[in-house]
Amino acid sequence: ERIAREFPEARLVSFSENLGFAGAANEGIVRTRSPFVLLLNNDAVLAPDYVARLAARLALDERLAAVQGLVLTADGSHIDTAGLEWNRRGESVPLLLSQRPDRAPSDVFEVTGVSATAVLYRRDALLAVAPQGEVFDRSFFAYYEDVDLSLRLVRAGWRFACDPAAIARH
Repeated sequence: ERIAREFPEARLVSFSENLGFAGAANEGIVRTRSPFVLLLNNDAVLAPDYVARLAARLALDERLAAVQGLVLTADGSHIDTAGLEWNRRGESVPLLLSQRPDRAPSDVFEVTGVSATAVLYRRDALLAVAPQGEVFDRSFFAYYEDVDLSLRLVRAGWRFACDPAAIARH
């Protein structure tokens, strides 16, 4: 109701049941047509230039499936994620988790996967790995759907990056 009241130009799509992150993201993706697709958790707050920075990076490098910024904790004191990496047991973990923001690289750097917390995807990359037209595997419902998608994109030859100058809080 608040979004409809404060942003009447916004197109809202309601569902009669909880589709989970994967299902809801799939529905949002199929209802849009832009060359880039922003996924954003509802409790994330972006710096004003966040999306523009990510879009510029995707426009510069056609090998990139997605770019994310530096996602900080809500108070900005620590890093929540700068992408995904794999630990020694083969588990996906947030890159630079709990480190101070000044410990992050100052320039754009490649990562092995991206977190769907606040990420800009290239639509062509998503469609290239979408089984039966669905980008995210609905069986994940919520959590690890971004890990699965990152793995499928890597297997298809795509790459990822983090722009640490693009700041979000989560």
